[in-house]
Amino acid sequence: MFLSILFIVLRGIYTAFLYYKIIILNKKLENLDTQINDVENQIALLKEDEKIKKYLLLKDVYEQIQPTKWSYIMRKMYDIIQKVDKISYWKFEINNFVINMEQLNLVWKVNDLSIVYSSGWIIDQFEELPFIKKMNIPYYKRVNNMFEFSLNANISINEYSSR
Repeated sequence: MFLSILFIVLRGIYTAFLYYKIIILNKKLENLDTQINDVENQIALLKEDEKIKKYLLLKDVYEQIQPTKWSYIMRKMYDIIQKVDKISYWKFEINNFVINMEQLNLVWKVNDLSIVYSSGWIIDQFEELPFIKKMNIPYYKRVNNMFEFSLNANISINEYSSR
């Protein structure tokens, strides 16, 4: 009998504790809702400010007319070529190098295919560039004592410009 009364009392205390926790959590939730509404009102006021409107408009225009970073792109290409050139025991020749706003086409001759396919070399160097997309090597063939290969890649200036 005593245990059943004790159990009922403990259950009542536990239930009261849970209701208390619910009340506390509801008050915290109301406070957070109030804070969220205040911040949303501040954002709405800021969006109505003429200076902010002009800034957002100019930012949008700037992003649309932002010049292509050709000097950066060409410098990265040059750095890759220089890196290969510094290794004296590899011989290479660039037969054809065409780059435009959408495509990179490169025909090289190398004396060792490992310079093309080894980890960290030509393929990896080009794949790491942020503006290179969908790169492939459609062919390579043996020409005298060298291997000629073609490297084609799409260039995505828009993705690069937004970074």
